[in-house]
Amino acid sequence: MNSRNDLTTGSVVKKLVLFALPIVGMNLLQAVYNIVDMIIVGQFTDSAGMSAVSIGGQLTALVLTVCSGLSNGCSVFLARLFGAKQEEKMKDYVGTTLSFLTVFALLLTACVILLRAPILHWMNTPAESFRQTEIYLIICMLGTVFVYGYGVLSAALRGIGESLHPLIYVIITTVENLILDLLFVAVFRWGVAGAAAATVISQATSMILVILFIRRKTCLFDFKPASFRIYPDKLRQLLAMGLPQCFQYISTNLSFLAISALVNAYGVAASAAAGAASKIGTFGMMVGLSFMSALVTLTGQNHPTKQFGRILRGMACGMVISVGVSGVFCLLCQINPAGMYALFTGDPNVALAGTDYLRLYSLCFMGEVFMFCMNGVLTGAGYTTVTMISSVSMAVGVRYVAALLLSKYTALGFSGIALAYSISPILGIAIAAYFLISGRWKTPRIATR
Repeated sequence: MNSRNDLTTGSVVKKLVLFALPIVGMNLLQAVYNIVDMIIVGQFTDSAGMSAVSIGGQLTALVLTVCSGLSNGCSVFLARLFGAKQEEKMKDYVGTTLSFLTVFALLLTACVILLRAPILHWMNTPAESFRQTEIYLIICMLGTVFVYGYGVLSAALRGIGESLHPLIYVIITTVENLILDLLFVAVFRWGVAGAAAATVISQATSMILVILFIRRKTCLFDFKPASFRIYPDKLRQLLAMGLPQCFQYISTNLSFLAISALVNAYGVAASAAAGAASKIGTFGMMVGLSFMSALVTLTGQNHPTKQFGRILRGMACGMVISVGVSGVFCLLCQINPAGMYALFTGDPNVALAGTDYLRLYSLCFMGEVFMFCMNGVLTGAGYTTVTMISSVSMAVGVRYVAALLLSKYTALGFSGIALAYSISPILGIAIAAYFLISGRWKTPRIATR
């Protein structure tokens, strides 16, 4: 066992931070990876192209939620096996997850491409960007199997405490994506189709790189044809752990899509402004998301040996760092919202439409990351149903309902949607905090055999 990957001994703060830093870097680069499309399309096309990337990106994010839920479930099981020194059992969990999600990715790709038109109409996609959104969505969906494959394998590596090599591969593919974006959009003038093609090619590269690393350096999976099989008992365990997270992510992203439909009714400039604000929020909450992933592994490795004090110290560390970084981003959005928008587009109408929106929207950053850290501990302990209730009640019960009421029935209009984002974390925090304070999360809920 590599002591660097073992989070059950040594200084919990030092080990957690060292483990989380590559995840922060990876999430930062993946955010750049996604945002590059919008920036380059915004600079070399128009607001309709930005709107297409924003709406298409939301849909592809929804498609990826199933992978995220089951991959996280696999990561929790591997972390527990690693912490309990039972590494020989890992291959069956990886093989089951990878095989199941590959089949699912292919089926989902076909369904979304066939149903793209009614989905985009439901989202009130502006007429000016409808065709471009269709093109972007179709091409991006063709890369789903690569994203699912990389998602499973990188989550498996996190489960055994390996966060450095996924960062290296994201660096490589981010540079590749940037070069291809500039070539396809700025030079060849392929517009949103070029941005989508660059993304898919880079996604394929990332999956190939992580496969090569796992084959050479770990015992996680051997990629032999006979190893690609679904073990029913392992699948039942993974589904029990992962389905609540899938439902959580799907519900949350559906609420984002429903809110996007409210936004799109205000026109293409508002759609582009909200899309850019969402990308800014990705940076504002990135450290919190990274510590959530790190806390899943920390908890998974320490929970079997009942090192609960170690887990809580890690959660406190994650909260302090995450809230501090998010506060800086919130302050930047308050001071210079137009400057933040200028990173994405030179169209003055986008900044004009979104100045008040961004100032209100950025207030959610600190509350969200505070909740992320608590959810990381609950997920690592196996209580994904609690995180599902916390997140869904926040996303649907507060965020969407408030966005609907504030935008349609108050003078705030478009800015009312941003206010809904800023108040939404309160309920989720209360639910997660209650469960943690009760101590019920300490009861073992996961059995690996």
